[in-house]
Amino acid sequence: MKQKTAKTILLAALSGAVLIDLFLGIVIALRGGVAISRGLEALSQWDASNFLGAAAFREGWRAAGFGFCCHLVVSTIWAAIFVFTAKRWKAMTRRAIASGGVFGALVMFVMRYAVVPLGSAQEAPYTLVTFLLTLVAHVVFFGLPVALMTKKLGP
Repeated sequence: MKQKTAKTILLAALSGAVLIDLFLGIVIALRGGVAISRGLEALSQWDASNFLGAAAFREGWRAAGFGFCCHLVVSTIWAAIFVFTAKRWKAMTRRAIASGGVFGALVMFVMRYAVVPLGSAQEAPYTLVTFLLTLVAHVVFFGLPVALMTKKLGP
């Protein structure tokens, strides 16, 4: 893999992971009436709970740090998929907003209905509001940053 491709993958993954986490952490905080730091902690603990189960919620920031690292790994895998696909299909970078939106929705559906059920994460009731917030998070705050970073840096 070329150094430029690796750089694009890592920066796209980092931008998408940080932005989606900030958005969802703020949403969790606002919906739960807690500080944003607590919303971010809860989100990352949930990520960790895919591996650690309910124990992740008793481990505080240590589990949250592990969860965020796990999230970065998953984001890097998704960014690599986007970048390598964009190398072969140039229309993805020419139409970065459309391809990023579709990609974000695809990521959400695969994660929600295929990957997360394989783990140990505890699921809250999934309402229409939760679905829409999750879709916005993945389309606007993950898919678009990954696509736009790929367009800017080149696949």
